[in-house]
Amino acid sequence: MKHFLNHLSENVARASRGRGVRGACWAGVAVALAASSQACSEASPPTVSVTNNGGTAGQLAGGTSGAGVVAGASNTPTGGTPAAASGAAGMAGSGGSAGSSGGSAGSSGSSAGGSAGGTAGVGGSGGASDDGWAPLFNGTNLDGWIPSPGAAALFAVTQLEGEGVIQVYPTQTDQSQQPQAALRTTASYSSYVYHEEYKWGTKRFSDRKQTARDNGICFHICNDPTQVWPESIEFQLGAQAWPGDWVSGNIFMLVNKTRAKWPFATMNGQDVYSANGTKKSIGAPASYYKALAPSNLNKDDGWNVVELTVHGSKDAEYKVNGTVVNGVTDMECDEGQGFKPLDHGPIAVQAEFAEVYFRNIKIKVLP
Repeated sequence: MKHFLNHLSENVARASRGRGVRGACWAGVAVALAASSQACSEASPPTVSVTNNGGTAGQLAGGTSGAGVVAGASNTPTGGTPAAASGAAGMAGSGGSAGSSGGSAGSSGSSAGGSAGGTAGVGGSGGASDDGWAPLFNGTNLDGWIPSPGAAALFAVTQLEGEGVIQVYPTQTDQSQQPQAALRTTASYSSYVYHEEYKWGTKRFSDRKQTARDNGICFHICNDPTQVWPESIEFQLGAQAWPGDWVSGNIFMLVNKTRAKWPFATMNGQDVYSANGTKKSIGAPASYYKALAPSNLNKDDGWNVVELTVHGSKDAEYKVNGTVVNGVTDMECDEGQGFKPLDHGPIAVQAEFAEVYFRNIKIKVLP
């Protein structure tokens, strides 16, 4: 598989102000007295242009003078820096950087020859903030995401607690028979920190109507991404008691074409993740190989915060509610011609027989 990284890029447009050139001209002829006059002119400032370099799907959304950058689908865009200039001789007001909530108002320009002030740049929901985070979910629609074939009805943007969330199984009747599916990013990522928050709903479906809730994050998807469970590595999310399958922070190697090295130690008769433990190979040729987190830090009520830090094929670290609970190194995928380093791919969330909500999904691309 060819390697490609999502590149972080930024192009800031500057507005420059032309300075007038003062000339003097003398006219008039008099017999006894000389009269003089002087005329002055000043050139108008050049036009201001803003160039978007926010990524494949980046776009500008601007106020009168400022502009914020909406996140590109495949790059980590940087928030636009609004700039403004008005008034005959006022210096252009500097604009605030556009973060995840949009650009701040531009500061007033100096008014040597007229008043000038930068109007607020309107940052899009995807403008990256100063710390490098860029939203993957805009809170309004599923732009930048694509569901498994035929599974669009299993994912919707709804309102919960006053904000936009992705709801899994939004309209399906509780206890009914429902399929499984994945919702993946249209872009691929290699080295990054992925952040999301999840909260369990009340509905459950199919043969898990009375069982613990289950979901997961699939990353570095390889081979066919349209499969319900694509070949990938899974960050398990679940509400089952430890040491069950559906423990938040468990690793599943999906399905039987991925493999990695996993550091472990033995605890209570179980092999569990240990950062300084002995490494062993997990995954292919076995199917759905599970690597246990040492505990389940999932909260059944309220929001859970998870972060996944990945450095290409080198390593991946799982964090649940602020605690590192699992990790792998040396990730590989068999793409039909033997195993090769697994260093990039789309990211997906799942629909797996339990209602769940996702919010604050964002990514920080790493060098």
